[in-house]
Amino acid sequence: MQTMNRYKIKHSLGNGRLGQVYLAEDSLLGRNVILRKFDIPQNEDRSTFEKKFLSLVKDLSSVEDSSVLPVLDAGIEGDSAYIIGASVNGDTIQNLLGKQAFSVKDVYDLAEQLLEALGQLRQFGFFHYHFRLSSVLVQQKANGGKNFLLMDLGYSKLMPLIHGQGSERKMIAPAFAAPELCQGKPMGEITSLFMIGQLCYAMLADSHPLADLPLATAMAKHRVGEIPYISGYRSNIPEAFKAWMYKLMSPNWEDRPQSVEEALAQMPTECQITADENTQVIQPQPQSFPVALEA
Repeated sequence: MQTMNRYKIKHSLGNGRLGQVYLAEDSLLGRNVILRKFDIPQNEDRSTFEKKFLSLVKDLSSVEDSSVLPVLDAGIEGDSAYIIGASVNGDTIQNLLGKQAFSVKDVYDLAEQLLEALGQLRQFGFFHYHFRLSSVLVQQKANGGKNFLLMDLGYSKLMPLIHGQGSERKMIAPAFAAPELCQGKPMGEITSLFMIGQLCYAMLADSHPLADLPLATAMAKHRVGEIPYISGYRSNIPEAFKAWMYKLMSPNWEDRPQSVEEALAQMPTECQITADENTQVIQPQPQSFPVALEA
C-alpha cells in the first residue's frame, strides 16, 4: 500500500484538475481523508516552491466555514506535494443534475451560503475564479434542507504554482467563462458573483446550455449574454429571484453587484421563495437571447 507520510492510500478517486485524487487513511487518527497529490515543477527552485506552497496551504487551513471543505494537513515528500482534505458525505451538483430537480429554495440556499463563504474567504485573498458543476458538494441536513460545500478552494492560486503562469486559462469551464476572466483581467469577488449566478442558472435548468461548447464559442456567447431564457426551462421561478440572478450573470462586470455584501443586500428575502414550488423542468425554448431581455 502506497503511503505519503502518515497517510495510507486506499484507492484512486480519479484525476483532478491539478493532479491525482485518492481516498486515504490517516494512520495516526484512524480516519479516512481525501489526499490530493501534485508533482513538484522541475523548473522551480525547491525551497521557493516549498515556501509558496506551505504558505498557501496555511491560509487554506485557516478557513473555517461550513460551506468550505476543511483542509487538514499538507506536506512534501520526494518529488510530490500533497494536500489533505476532510472526507465527507454527499454528491456533487454535476452528478445530481438529471437525477433530482433542485427547488428554487435549494438554489436560494446555495447562493446565500456561497456568498457568505466568499465574504469570509476574501480576508485570505481567495476568490473562486474556476467554478464547475463539480466544485460544489450537496449534503442533506438532518433537520431538512441542504448544505452546499465548496470542494476546490485555492485552485486559482495552486494552478500557476503547480503548472506555471498562464495555466489558469486551462481551468476555465465554458459554462462559467466570465468575460473579464477570459481577457485575463479577473475582478475579484465580482467575477465570483458571475459564476454563482451561472451555477444558480444551471441548477434551475437542470443543466447549462453552454457547458459542452468549445471554450471560444462559450466565451463569445457570455460576452453578449446570449443564453436561453431560464423560463424556457422552468416557469415557476419568482421574478425577483430571476432578476437578481440575471444581474449576477451580467456580461459587464460594472452592472453586477460590486461586492458580496451588495449581492446579499439585493437578494430577495427568503419569504419570497417558497419551499414547496413545483420543481418540474420543462423543455427549453429553441432560441437564445441576451439575459437582460427576459422580463
